Amino acid sequence: MQYNGMTPPFELISFEDMKKKQAEQYFVWYIDTIEQRIQNLEKYINLTGTRMVLDKTPNSLIELWDWFSNHIEVCTKDEQELMLESAMRPDWIKAHIMSDRRKLSLNTIMIAVDISAYFGEVFIKNNPNIYWGYLSKPKKLHGVNRPRLLGFAGDMSVYAYGRVEMCIWKTIETVDNMHLFNMYQVCLKMIQS
Repeated sequence: MQYNGMTPPFELISFEDMKKKQAEQYFVWYIDTIEQRIQNLEKYINLTGTRMVLDKTPNSLIELWDWFSNHIEVCTKDEQELMLESAMRPDWIKAHIMSDRRKLSLNTIMIAVDISAYFGEVFIKNNPNIYWGYLSKPKKLHGVNRPRLLGFAGDMSVYAYGRVEMCIWKTIETVDNMHLFNMYQVCLKMIQS
C-alpha cells in the first residue's frame, strides 16, 4: 500500500543549495504540517491492520518502531545513481559507495520523514527546553537547512530524520523494536551534557 507523504506547495531544491529565505519557507511549511503528518501516519498504520494511537509518549516509539520494522523496503541503486553519488568524492569514499548498492524505497523514506516529525514532537512534548529550528551553517552539516531539534546542551542539535535513518539501517541488520526508543534515550543524554 502506497503511503501519501506530504509535498510542499512550492518548488523544492536541494537543501544544500537553499538560500536562507528558501530554508525559512520550507521550515514554516514543515512546522505547519506536523500535526497533519502525524494524523496521516496514524491513519496509514491503522489501515495496515495495526491499531495504534500516537500519543507522543516515549513508549509509543517502541510500538511505532515495531510496526515500521515490518514495513521497511530496500531496493538496489542503478549504475547512474552510483555514479552520481560517487562523483566528486575521494577514492576511498567512492569504493565504499560502489560496494553498497542498497537504498531505501521511496515509500520507506516518506514514512520515515513523518516518523522523524513524530520523533521530534515526542521529544518536544516531554522536554520543554527542546524546540524545532534549522541551521544554515556549516554547509557540510548533515541535515543543513532542514528541520531539526534545538535547545540541547552545548549548542548541540538533533537532525531527527538522520536519527530515524540510522535506526532504519540498524533494523535492516538486526530487527529490534527498541531502536527508536534507544535513540530517544541517547538524545535525552544530550540535554544534560
